[in-house]
Amino acid sequence: MKTASLAASAAALSASFACTAGMVTVTFQGVADGSVGATNFTGRAFTIFAQADSDNRQTRSGGGYELVHDMAFIAIDGVGSFMFFTSTKTFVDASSNIGFARSTSTFSLLKGDFAPTAAAGWDMESGITTTASSGAAQFGTWTSPSFSIMTSGGTLALRAGTSSEQVSFSAFAVPAPGSAALLGAAALIGMRRRRN
Repeated sequence: MKTASLAASAAALSASFACTAGMVTVTFQGVADGSVGATNFTGRAFTIFAQADSDNRQTRSGGGYELVHDMAFIAIDGVGSFMFFTSTKTFVDASSNIGFARSTSTFSLLKGDFAPTAAAGWDMESGITTTASSGAAQFGTWTSPSFSIMTSGGTLALRAGTSSEQVSFSAFAVPAPGSAALLGAAALIGMRRRRN
């Protein structure tokens, strides 16, 4: 999977920095159907890569935490890499579900019942790697008359429903000076893939 190589590159870069509080990078990887702009796709591997400042962590109503992203993009195998213009966030709820959502909404775009032993008590200020098995992740509503997810490639919509493939999630704590280099390198990798 070409998309997996993007996430592997990001993970390798982030591992080269000492883990301290500050910036947190997160990745969601899976397979989805959907569209971006006028391009439809089916069964394509994707990686959502986002970065946030752990100092901006908020407590969620009902328990858990959420972190609004400073920057996020999605790489879709064979389609391209696109920056999110719509503000997004990562959250962990009181039941140890980890998800991706619009920053202004309580409804998740992607939510997984990840391995509870790994996700339980995750503070969003440290690293974690976990997987939601096939059928344990849900894609929410990405489009509606009142809102849509805008990217550099146009409106992005992943088909709502249960994922038939496993979805993996990783978070890495990255010192602030290294985080800009990490995002820049990941973006260059994504742009290079799109030209090929």
